[in-house]
Amino acid sequence: WGEVVNPDADCRVMGDVGRLLITVPGTPHDFAAELGRWNAPRVMTRVKGDFIVQVRVSGALDPGNQSTADNRRAYQGAGLRIVADDRNHVSLQKGAGLNGDGVRRYANFEARKDGKVQGSRSGIELEIRPNWLRLERHGTHIHALVSDDGVRWKAYDPIDLDGLPDEVSVGVEAVSSSAHDFMSEFDHFAVFQRTAPATQPAAAAAK
Repeated sequence: WGEVVNPDADCRVMGDVGRLLITVPGTPHDFAAELGRWNAPRVMTRVKGDFIVQVRVSGALDPGNQSTADNRRAYQGAGLRIVADDRNHVSLQKGAGLNGDGVRRYANFEARKDGKVQGSRSGIELEIRPNWLRLERHGTHIHALVSDDGVRWKAYDPIDLDGLPDEVSVGVEAVSSSAHDFMSEFDHFAVFQRTAPATQPAAAAAK
């Protein structure tokens, strides 16, 4: 899974090779440059070049209506994060917030560049069930996809992050601006990268 990062030391991160649990208390936890807050619990690893990272996320998201962040509604989210540094990062979360009298659960795709929101997509609705999340890096373009079964995917328009360095951190996280505690479960985490083709023997290449 990678390195555990728990800045406030108030979250629980537990798991094994196949499954990871992150529990967040009802206090502000986020990773957002414009808020000046980077205390979301996460587990990260380093990756170079183009890649695909994906995970399946489970857990009941029920943020209620009491927010712990100024000028922000109560929100809970769990999913994937790509980090170049504190001011340049991307996330794709299974998110939840109040919508009228009910809770809206959706795929929340956001990017920050130089400390400002570069792009935000939130139109894909999610059901109360495990959901697959995938982020793909193709040069400066970041693609976000979601699935109910890991086979059929829905995609957002990509977000361009010009200047993203070759090496970044990728992993899973949980964020909250809700007064309710919550726990998210992650499994099927994987990072895929293109491998160079095998070098042909000189005799074969000459034919």
